[in-house]
Amino acid sequence: MQLVWIFATSEICEICADSSRATELLCVVEQPTDILPLEKTGAFRGRYHSLGGKISPLDHVGPEDLRIKELLQRINAEKLLKLFSRFLPMSKANPPQITLSIC
Repeated sequence: MQLVWIFATSEICEICADSSRATELLCVVEQPTDILPLEKTGAFRGRYHSLGGKISPLDHVGPEDLRIKELLQRINAEKLLKLFSRFLPMSKANPPQITLSIC
């Protein structure tokens, strides 16, 4: 099962295949290109899931057009303790970031 949908030479990217990463932490991003800036900080040592975009009714992009179903499958299949979302801020004063604990 492809996990992140970033450019990789195998089905699982190097980040998700890295055994030193925290498998119980998952960061959800809009696009695969959002991962590299997070990786450069070195602050997050979990794995990632790219939704492949954002809901945009004006552009006719709905939830069914994103990788939400795959995210839900991952949540059910993997032993996650925390789920983070990190999307590009709508405004610099109020960046949308959500942290959920999985019960």
